[in-house]
Amino acid sequence: MSEATENFVDAVVAPLEDDAELSLTARQQLGETLDPGVPESEVASASERVGRSAWKRWQKGWLIAVLLVSVPMVLLTVGKLRRSVNEVRGAINPIWTMAVQEPNAHPAWAQGMGTEARLILFGAEGAVTEVDRWRPLWESDRENPVYYQKFVMVQQNEEKRLPADFLEFAQSIDPGNGWYRVVVAAHEMDHLIKMGSIPRADREAGKAIPYEILDEDEFGKRIALLHEASAAPRLVSHHKDLVELQFKLMPRPRDFPELVRSYMIFADTTIGMSSMKSSRLIAAEAQRCQREGDRDAFLKLEKTWKRMVETQIEQSNTLVEALIAQAFMSGTLSSMRDAAIALEVNDEAWTDLETAIRERKEEISKAPLDEAVISQHGSMLASLSLPMVGRMIRGMDPLTREELLPSVRVDQAFLGRILCASGWQVVGMVVLVSWLAMFSIPKVTRVLGRRLQGIFRPVDWMWIMLGGLIAPLCLFLIFRYATPLGRLDWGPRLTLYAIPIGHFISLLLMWLVWPMILACWRMEKAGAVVRWTFGKRWFAGLVMAGPPVAMILLGMGVPMGTHSLILLGCATFLGVLCLVWLLFRPGCGSQGGFAGRVESAAHLYAVRPAWLGAMLGFALLIPFFHAEERRWMRRDTILQPTTSMTAYESRVTEHLKGELRDILEMHPLE
Repeated sequence: MSEATENFVDAVVAPLEDDAELSLTARQQLGETLDPGVPESEVASASERVGRSAWKRWQKGWLIAVLLVSVPMVLLTVGKLRRSVNEVRGAINPIWTMAVQEPNAHPAWAQGMGTEARLILFGAEGAVTEVDRWRPLWESDRENPVYYQKFVMVQQNEEKRLPADFLEFAQSIDPGNGWYRVVVAAHEMDHLIKMGSIPRADREAGKAIPYEILDEDEFGKRIALLHEASAAPRLVSHHKDLVELQFKLMPRPRDFPELVRSYMIFADTTIGMSSMKSSRLIAAEAQRCQREGDRDAFLKLEKTWKRMVETQIEQSNTLVEALIAQAFMSGTLSSMRDAAIALEVNDEAWTDLETAIRERKEEISKAPLDEAVISQHGSMLASLSLPMVGRMIRGMDPLTREELLPSVRVDQAFLGRILCASGWQVVGMVVLVSWLAMFSIPKVTRVLGRRLQGIFRPVDWMWIMLGGLIAPLCLFLIFRYATPLGRLDWGPRLTLYAIPIGHFISLLLMWLVWPMILACWRMEKAGAVVRWTFGKRWFAGLVMAGPPVAMILLGMGVPMGTHSLILLGCATFLGVLCLVWLLFRPGCGSQGGFAGRVESAAHLYAVRPAWLGAMLGFALLIPFFHAEERRWMRRDTILQPTTSMTAYESRVTEHLKGELRDILEMHPLE
């Protein structure tokens, strides 16, 4: 053995000098793996590199740097997502959430608010029932009619009763408002009137549903309350006022979880159904007037109907309220028309009005709805809600791809955050498994593998780190943003997020496999002295090409169809090839026995810094996608929260109100 070779062996086994037996074994085994044909200058150079290798220092420093940067980012993201889930769950079932004292049940922006502001938004914490939840809001300002209306509506919905002094107290704090009489008139009517049934075909043809009055005296009192309400200076439910208070307290949502939370707050508001229920009273009174020939009572009822309809239309702040106004008209017009004809009171106007409302309903139900744009380019929320909202109106300009683009890009960026956090955990598990695997092999193999990693030159590390990390990232960003293959304007209704998820999986596989293949190649270049070789390059090349080709195939699979399944199957096959290479590393090292085990250990040590870099890459992509999510959220004009729930719903609500107003103006009753 030459002097250069002895120096190389000494440098490699230096950490084992304290254990004579292990040192001797390592020298013998290592001597058998050395290639005597390698020039002494190359052996000396390798010996020098191993001798000055500072593996523990720089790789431990790299590990610490990666963890210090990435762990806080990932934990912060996961924590925010968890809080968002808790917030949404708290909005869906607030009583359960507050009863069990769920931490972080409210968003972070609400933590510093005053007591009254938090009561307006969420009610009382720790409440057991809805009534207990909203009573403190009213008790914080008992003279506030907005707070009182909220409390009473909740109590009416949950306990099926009104406070004993409801009407008297309401008139004292909100004089001149007739809405409270409507609430009393429409409360618990099962014992007053009985609604009959007719075939659906007759109902659609405009035949009135029959009503039977069960308690004449009480029924007369309820009708009198409706007449008094219609004659009052104001008819205000205050629901809109409460929503406006809540809207002013909430900041503009900056990302997807905050957007959903805003929806949940508005969805938790209580919309009184008194006006809808009062339609039964009016229909029953119209039929009574028809039976008894009471012309004067019908004329009075006509004025009450007109005032209530106009008030409901004007005060409709949400689509639900506008639909209630429409249902009020639909539910009473047949009875009012029949009574008008029988009593010869504006019979033509009532007939035309009932026909117009019924024809509008039939036109909307039968008209084909073009959902292609929303289905293909709507975000998750848009594709679920906008078609349903759009069915309620006619004649409104359809949404365009440009209007839908910001919301679907918000979806894509939010999904990117989730996938990056998941990718960080997957790579972290791979690093952990590779580290634990080292303890399953003999110490001599582990030490020699770590020392022989020092053979790598700076250029080898550049190939592994830059080629294994930067190149895949560049490919991913190019496919996602610089080519149409990213399909960032396509929503989940047709793609089921297969494209963005597939592209992220491709990036994950590239960050796992490419450093391993490049490490095998550079081991052959730098490790000739220990006979390291790289076989089956064709298979390794196929594996490296697999993820980029898979991204192309996935991007070509839109719109979804039979060809998409074929392309998805091909992309999946390429992903399986990467997993096979990751598990078995065919061709990376052709030696067997002790030499092969040492080579495998050195290979794992060589790729671990790149895998740590992949963890850092996923962590740094999280704020990148969060910034993108916020940028597109600011540009959204469709799903941004308004007092009508969303901007698009606000447009639809105003359009529907305009349609109803036009129908009333085209068919005046006077």
